[in-house]
Amino acid sequence: MGLAAWLDGSPCVIVCGGTGQRLYPAKGRDLPKSMVRIGDRPIIRHLLDFWSEYTGELIVIINNHTSSIADYCLDLPYNIKLLFDTEPGAGIAAALLEAEPYINNKFVLVLGDCLYKGCFDIHSDMSRGIGIFKTNDKKALRENYSVTLDTNHIMVSHLEEKPRNVKKGFCGMGIYFLDNAIWAAIRNTPRDHQGVVQITSSLQTLADTAGLSPVFFKGDYININYPRDLEKARKIFATPLENKP
Repeated sequence: MGLAAWLDGSPCVIVCGGTGQRLYPAKGRDLPKSMVRIGDRPIIRHLLDFWSEYTGELIVIINNHTSSIADYCLDLPYNIKLLFDTEPGAGIAAALLEAEPYINNKFVLVLGDCLYKGCFDIHSDMSRGIGIFKTNDKKALRENYSVTLDTNHIMVSHLEEKPRNVKKGFCGMGIYFLDNAIWAAIRNTPRDHQGVVQITSSLQTLADTAGLSPVFFKGDYININYPRDLEKARKIFATPLENKP
């Protein structure tokens, strides 16, 4: 099943909350991470261009650190609904709750600092899932989150944010195929000592209570956190806009 068939017109929600301080001095301190240019367009445009191929409904969540994204999005020829995170600093899961009134059931959540080029293997009977890829890259696993599957590789059993002791396995991506079951999972997730609702904790709750499938990805994927990630991304994703409006 393809992305468009699974979404069936449902929204893509992009959360842009990162300030990208770890990217300094490769970018200015006041420039939101999603506005960093890769080739001839910022990261947010790469994401909008990608997901507009599969759905006509795009939701972008920003906060007081990323408000400059709003002006940029308003000038684009896409149907974009802009939402404001009323609790900045509380994490991706908390920010996602802003989109709840605009979601009928299923949707895809993507993070505003991840780029990818490739294909997802979605089973026709999947209710909800997370993008993953197999890797021996310990650095990729430590900088993202690891995913453990059941013995038959049919369902997700465990997620671990930035694991320390890992050699190889499945790396979780910033792409989540969700439905209305996520809202209760978020509300039932305790906040950590910094007051953050960790998205991986909410996904673990979802896996335990409603089930979560792996969506295997083949292609290039980069979670942009450091200047070295920018360099790599610019080699892979710096393609021209061509005939994009």
